[in-house]
Amino acid sequence: FAMQSVEINSINNRNLNGSDISITADSVEMRQARIINNTTATGKTGNVNITAVKSIELLDESFIGNSSEGSGNTGDINIKTERLLFQNDSDILKEAMSAKLGAINITANSIKLLNGSGFGSDAFGTANAATINVKTDTFEMENQSGIGSNTFGAGDAGRVNIETGTLNIENQSGIGSDTFGAGNAGTINIKTGTLNIKNQSGIGSNTSGAGDAGEINIKTGTLDIENFSGLSTNSGANSDGNKLEGIETTNGNAGTINIVADKIAVRNTSGIGSKTFGDGNAGKIIINTGSLLVQDSGLSVDTGLDQRNDTETATSNTGVGGRIEINADMISLIEDGRIGSETGGEGKAGELEINATKIYLNDSRISSNALESGNAGKIMLNADSLTLENKGNISSNTLGSGQGGNIELQIKKDLSLQNKSFISVSSNFPDDTVETGNQTNNQLGAAGNIDIQAGKVKLTNQSLLVAETDSGEGGEINLGIQDFL
Repeated sequence: FAMQSVEINSINNRNLNGSDISITADSVEMRQARIINNTTATGKTGNVNITAVKSIELLDESFIGNSSEGSGNTGDINIKTERLLFQNDSDILKEAMSAKLGAINITANSIKLLNGSGFGSDAFGTANAATINVKTDTFEMENQSGIGSNTFGAGDAGRVNIETGTLNIENQSGIGSDTFGAGNAGTINIKTGTLNIKNQSGIGSNTSGAGDAGEINIKTGTLDIENFSGLSTNSGANSDGNKLEGIETTNGNAGTINIVADKIAVRNTSGIGSKTFGDGNAGKIIINTGSLLVQDSGLSVDTGLDQRNDTETATSNTGVGGRIEINADMISLIEDGRIGSETGGEGKAGELEINATKIYLNDSRISSNALESGNAGKIMLNADSLTLENKGNISSNTLGSGQGGNIELQIKKDLSLQNKSFISVSSNFPDDTVETGNQTNNQLGAAGNIDIQAGKVKLTNQSLLVAETDSGEGGEINLGIQDFL
């Protein structure tokens, strides 16, 4: 069955329900072709059903649409085949202003979305966006392709549910469920054997309005994020974690990221983050894994930061930072790998809790910082062994009137600091405030404390345990150890 430069449509302008559009064939090819099932009245549209034994291909700006311009609900879009290909700006799209949108259900052995193609649902007014369900063995998205279920009004965005053996998201592609209004963003659920997110690609559920961002739940064997890619649930921020242009404030809360995986690698300027630039709170990042590698990348739950142009500008935002919870066998942070929380406003920075058998930092850091009146968060590490090398550090600092966070280490066996590595708490006025007289805080907050319980502690080559404060408050170091080498 082949369609080229033609359109099949069913337009319902009555108060009765519309008809289904159904195609059953060995193979279906659409090239610059359209299938549209639409309602403009109170009557419901029918379903769009396409079933092909071998393949379904949408090529060169082909389109399947199911929408409501009235109050009538839309039916489902159901696609079932062995091989599904969308290429060159070809799409499935569901839209509504006030009606309920039916689901998009995709079942195939293999799916490819290429060159600006994808599945989407947009809700305006009071409508809720559609749920998108995908089941396949292999799923590839490349070159600005993806899946989205978003809301621009009071209705909620839809869920995105994906179950696959392998999921590859590459070259500025992604999966999203975002809110730009009062409605809440949807939840993204992914279950896969292997998940690769590469080359400026990502998965996000974000809010830029009063609605809350949704959750991201990932269960996988291997998760690999690299080359300016990431996972995000942000409030008042874009997918890159930067403040949205033209948005003064938002009180929607960021969502939670839950990851269960055998192996996780975050590399080459990539990240997992939940940030807020308004009065909404950042979300949690919860990770359970066998091994976690973070290389030249970061995991962060920040509040009140404006990181445009690589600067950090204090704001009056009251949003509270999120929490990071990691449970792993092995955690490795290398080449400027980072796990952290930071506040640049009035809200408190998030807490960090890490439980692992082994934790290794090389030229990397775990930190919680307060830049203005908000307090830094507590850092809690529980491990059999903790090794810091080559300026690796664990730190909590305050540069404003907020309080520094405590660092609590429970190390059953060995704590080793080598080659100018350090563990520090501090409260210091920024260097430039003394010189320029631009200090805005009348009082500097107290530094946090360092509490270490360990079997053995070894410091070599100018490594340090440091507590320093310009305020004269806080900054204790408490040690409960068997041997100090």
